[in-house]
Amino acid sequence: MAYFDFVVIGGGVAGAHFSKEIQAHLTSTKKTLAIISGDPTSVDPYERPAVSKGCLDPALTALRNPFDAKFPSIKTNDLQSLSTVATTFNKVAVNVDTAAKNITLDDASTITFGKLIVATGARSRVLPNCEEPESATWAHADLNSKLEVQESAKYGFGSVHRIRDMGDAVKLVHAMERVEDDDQPTNYDPVVVVGGGFIAMEICSAIASKCPDLHVTVVMDTEHFLPGLMNAQMSAYYEEELTTKYGVRFARNMEVKGLFEKDEVGEFCSLDGPARSLQRTRPRLFSTCPKQFTECKGVVLKEKGASESDDEIRLAARFVVFGVGSKANSSLFDDKLLLSVPTRHIVVNGNLETSCEDIFAIGDVAILEGEEGASEHVVSARNQGKYLAKLFASESYGTKYSEVPFLYSRLLNMSWKFYGKAEGEKIIVGLNNVIQDEGAEEKKDGGGENNSTSPKTSTNSTWICYYVLDNIIVGVFLENGTPEMSDLLSNVLGTNVLSLKQLKKLTIIEVLSDPTRLEPPQLSLGEFHAELNEDEVREVFASFSFELNVAKTARIGELMTALNADFDEEEVEDAKAGLDQTQCGVVSLQTFLAWWMN
Repeated sequence: MAYFDFVVIGGGVAGAHFSKEIQAHLTSTKKTLAIISGDPTSVDPYERPAVSKGCLDPALTALRNPFDAKFPSIKTNDLQSLSTVATTFNKVAVNVDTAAKNITLDDASTITFGKLIVATGARSRVLPNCEEPESATWAHADLNSKLEVQESAKYGFGSVHRIRDMGDAVKLVHAMERVEDDDQPTNYDPVVVVGGGFIAMEICSAIASKCPDLHVTVVMDTEHFLPGLMNAQMSAYYEEELTTKYGVRFARNMEVKGLFEKDEVGEFCSLDGPARSLQRTRPRLFSTCPKQFTECKGVVLKEKGASESDDEIRLAARFVVFGVGSKANSSLFDDKLLLSVPTRHIVVNGNLETSCEDIFAIGDVAILEGEEGASEHVVSARNQGKYLAKLFASESYGTKYSEVPFLYSRLLNMSWKFYGKAEGEKIIVGLNNVIQDEGAEEKKDGGGENNSTSPKTSTNSTWICYYVLDNIIVGVFLENGTPEMSDLLSNVLGTNVLSLKQLKKLTIIEVLSDPTRLEPPQLSLGEFHAELNEDEVREVFASFSFELNVAKTARIGELMTALNADFDEEEVEDAKAGLDQTQCGVVSLQTFLAWWMN
C-alpha cells in the first residue's frame, strides 16, 4: 500500500492547477503527490472551455489531437518528472475509507493519503428516458490514442451526443462532417440541440456557423436562452443572429420526454412554422428511418404544462446533442461527506475543506457552505486549485477562499462576460440602440411589401446590463466590451445607486470608469436624497399634470414623494401653501421648479 502526502482524485482543470501550483512546495519539502485520473495516458490535463468552442470547428484538427502543440494542455512544468509525483492514468477510485484515509482503485490496488483533494468535476446531465449507464472511467474506448474515431458509421446519422470532454467534441465533429454514402438518400432533418444554457448556445452556434449545410433546431423548456441570467431582450440579441444569419430555429417551452426510436412508425404531430418559435403541426406519417441511423431518429417532445392526455410531438433529427447542464461527480462520497440538497455537490468551508478532516474538494464538484449554487466554471476551478496549493504551502494560511462569481461565453462573433449575482432589476444600457422594437415596420423595397416583424440586430455592438437589488449593483453583464471595460467590470459591484433613471442615461464608460458618480452623497441629520436633476423633475411633474404644465395642489405631496422627498404632513401642508398662495388649487411647473430646485 503506497502512501502519499497529497492525493488528487481527478484529472481535470481544478486538479491540474492544484498540482501545478503545489510543485515548488513539493520540491522544497520532498513531500509526495499522487494524481488519479481516469483519462488515457495520451491525454494530458487540458482547459475545458475549448471543448465547446474552438474544438467544435472541424477545420481545427490540431486542437483535438493530444500530440499536437496546439492541443489546449495545461502546462504543468514537467510535474510528472519529479520523483515525488506519481500519476495513475486509466484508473478510477471505487472506494474511499475516510477514517483510515485509504483509497481503493478499480484494479484493487490501494493508496493511503495524508490529505485528499477531490477534483472529480461533473458529468453531463441527460434527460429522463435518455439516460446512459454512468461510468467514472474514460468513456471513449472507441477512440485511438490520437482521439480519432475508429468506427466511422457509429457517430453521424441518428447518433446522440453530449459535450463535457475532448472525446465528446471529437465524436460531435465527426457527426457534423458525416455525409451520406452514394447509396443512401439525402437527409434534410435538422441537428437537434437540446438545452437553453450557455453550453447549448455555444454548441448550436458552432454547428450552424462551421457547417452551414446543416440545419439546426434548438429545443428548450424555457421561453428564451438563460432565463436566470438574461431577460427576453438580451436573449433576442443572440437568438436573432443565429436565426437571421444561420437559419437556426427554436422550439420553445418544450420538454424532451425521450428519444424517437428508430423503428417507431406511425402518424405523429411534429413542429414547423416561424423559425423564432416553431409550432405543433397536424399529424404526419413517419416511416422507418434509413439504415445509416444508429441510435434514434429524433426526440419525443411535449409542450411544457401539457396534460398527460395531450399528444406527444415527434421531431426528426439528423443527430441529437444534449446541452442541459451537469451533475456533480460526488457518488463516491455518498453517506461519507456532507453533500448539498438536491444538487449533491460536496459542501466545503472557507478553506475548501469538507465535513471530514484532511479531505478537500475543488472545482465543479464543490459548493461553498452558505451559497445557493455551485460556481461551476473554469475560472473557479483554476482559482480554487491555486488557492488550495498555496494554503498547503502556508502562503495563504489564515485566509479564506473568496471569489466574485464570473461567467463568460463566446459564440459566433459575439462575446459576453458576467460578474456577480443575477438578482434584482435588470437595467440595460446600449441595447435599445441595437434592437429595434419588435413589430416595427420596415421600409418597402421597390414597391413590394416586407411583413417581417422581428427585431433587427447589429452584432459587434457594445452594451451592458446592471443587476440592481435594493439600489445596489450586485451583477454586471457586458457584451463586446473592450479589454479596458472588462478590467473595470468587477469595480462596479457593490455600488449604491441613487437613481436608476440616471444609471440608464449614463454611458457605459462613464459608469465603469467612475462608479462613485452613482453613489448618493452623505446625509446630515434631517436630510434626504431628493431628485435634483431638472429633466427628471420635469418628467415626474408631467406624470402628475392634469393639463399642460399644471398639477393639482392636492397632489403635491405625492409628487414630492415621487421625487424622493421625506416630508411629514405638516411640511407638506406648508409646501402647498407656499406654492399655491392664491389658493386656486393648481401649481404650475415653473412655480414648482423654482421652489424645488432652490
